[in-house]
Amino acid sequence: MTPVFMILATVFTFSLYYTPVLASISNSPSSESSSCISFDSSERVISITCETSTLTDIYNQINDTSIINKETSDGVWLLNAGIVIEHDAKLIIDEGDTKWLKILAGETSSSDSGDSGGSDDDSEAGDSSVHAIRVHGSLVIDSVKITSWDPALNGPTSTSAIIRENVNYS
Repeated sequence: MTPVFMILATVFTFSLYYTPVLASISNSPSSESSSCISFDSSERVISITCETSTLTDIYNQINDTSIINKETSDGVWLLNAGIVIEHDAKLIIDEGDTKWLKILAGETSSSDSGDSGGSDDDSEAGDSSVHAIRVHGSLVIDSVKITSWDPALNGPTSTSAIIRENVNYS
């Protein structure tokens, strides 16, 4: 049985500062999202500075299905990049637009096999071997499933992966 990283029916709020979980939550995309979501193609990292944003906001702003794609209308997403949630920014991943977030396994090279030279805490969202969600602001995860994903297996990343997709709070 392949272990799977899942978060189901639980609210997690990661924040450097006290942030009420339900404050500023809106059912419509944020009007500021056009200027506060960016993508660095060389690092494969989505940067968020929005007061509040969702996966739909990211999808609408990035507008590239090879980076983030809504696979089904009921909220199954495929993410092929890291995300950095900057200070004073918030990303909400909840049942409002998400049922399941599949984070693609990053590209690996032969130099990536073996010791990574550091702990998972040292990995950055832009590492070629992992697509991490780095939280410097706030992240709300509520009632969704999140898994690492290997398209070759059409399933969760195998246990042989050295570094798996992850959420880092700093």
